[in-house]
Amino acid sequence: MKSYFYILLLWLPLWLAGCSSVKVHYDRRADFTSYRTYAYEIRKPVIKGLDKAEARYMVEQIDAYLQRAGLQASRSHPDLLVGILLDFNERVDIYNPPYRWNHRRYRSKEGLVKIDLKDARTGKVVWTGRFYLRFAHKKELMQRLDKKLQRLFAQFPPMPQKGH
Repeated sequence: MKSYFYILLLWLPLWLAGCSSVKVHYDRRADFTSYRTYAYEIRKPVIKGLDKAEARYMVEQIDAYLQRAGLQASRSHPDLLVGILLDFNERVDIYNPPYRWNHRRYRSKEGLVKIDLKDARTGKVVWTGRFYLRFAHKKELMQRLDKKLQRLFAQFPPMPQKGH
């Protein structure tokens, strides 16, 4: 019985982290209706702890969501500069069942996805969104990333505040 308590204690923070919502901050003075085009701030996003296929998939999905939000990619004179940070670590959880003669290892990756949108003229960040993501295999990555990006980009562009 004691081992079940420790397992619950181990998984509870992970479950709560998985339920956490995406975080979005934006400059309330920025006129988001004037932003039509974007380009990446640097040639490559900052990527840690992912293989090439996982990183490429994530960047392609972020790109697709930017376009669904009404922005167009532009190589010359973009309105917004996009910065992406993908910072992941490998995690190994070991589960020892109560009968103790066998244990199981669960490998996964977890980390931060952060997207910054800067006004290309001023260089100031006008919108930033971030969330934590955990996945064990490609199918899980695809499902969880899509859900998180939907929730993130549901808040872009920000709606003007009433009375301002």
